[in-house]
Amino acid sequence: PVTGGTLASANSVVTVTSTDVVGFKLYVRSLTSTDMDNQGAIIPTSANAQLSPGALAVNTWGYNTNGSSNYSGMTLSDFEVKSVTGPASSGDVTTFKYGINVDLAKPAGNYATSVIYTAVPQTD
Repeated sequence: PVTGGTLASANSVVTVTSTDVVGFKLYVRSLTSTDMDNQGAIIPTSANAQLSPGALAVNTWGYNTNGSSNYSGMTLSDFEVKSVTGPASSGDVTTFKYGINVDLAKPAGNYATSVIYTAVPQTD
């Protein structure tokens, strides 16, 4: 990291396989906290709204599903990221790109949080 922040990113691939003829919806949320924690040192999620992604402020993290350099902050409530109609018997793939922008103010270490992906069959 440098004084003005350094951006790093990595991907997480979610594959949903379903025989539901109507389709499914894919949701994402944080489990218990939107902060990344390193033994008490935290990096909060971005303040960028789900529908208004943007650049990450220094010492924040976020995600997107379009592979861009704009990120949204994670929430504690389920957020629909995808709606698929028809079966996905061969598997429907969604790539989540996670980004973090940190500077020298944050201590070195492993920062972690839990993210939940939920696929729900559509009923209408």
